[in-house]
Amino acid sequence: GWKLSEITRAKMSSFQRGRKHPWQQGKPLTPEIKKKISDKRKLSNPGFEKLAREKTSCLERIVAAELDLRKIVYEQQFKVNRFFCDFFLPNSHLILECDGDYWHRRRAGAIERGLIRDEIITAHGFKIYHLAELLILDSVQLKQELDNLLGEGI
Repeated sequence: GWKLSEITRAKMSSFQRGRKHPWQQGKPLTPEIKKKISDKRKLSNPGFEKLAREKTSCLERIVAAELDLRKIVYEQQFKVNRFFCDFFLPNSHLILECDGDYWHRRRAGAIERGLIRDEIITAHGFKIYHLAELLILDSVQLKQELDNLLGEGI
């Protein structure tokens, strides 16, 4: 595209100032309205959810390779409620989460969000086990951790 002049940008900004979007016409966003907005977004871009699930991190690829070596049955990007879990091991009803430092530790509020997410997932009857980034990147530690996990009959 092309760049707009400062004058044009100022005119557009002053025109939009104070205007509300159609869904903000003084009504609070109830759960029903939020769901309706979400459904419309999904309909307008049906491939979005599939695309989001197909992207895997390098940590997930490492864990997947280790699970494949052990011939462990798993489902990747398993949906529980509104959350996608990294791995689901159906034989043990276990969720494995690959926790990268940036997304799960360093970002503001990440730990609190993770705790809420874990509560919701465990309320659905799943066990959750978190694998930290440093553990995953150390192949010896990862193998030992999976041995311990799977050795416990999980």
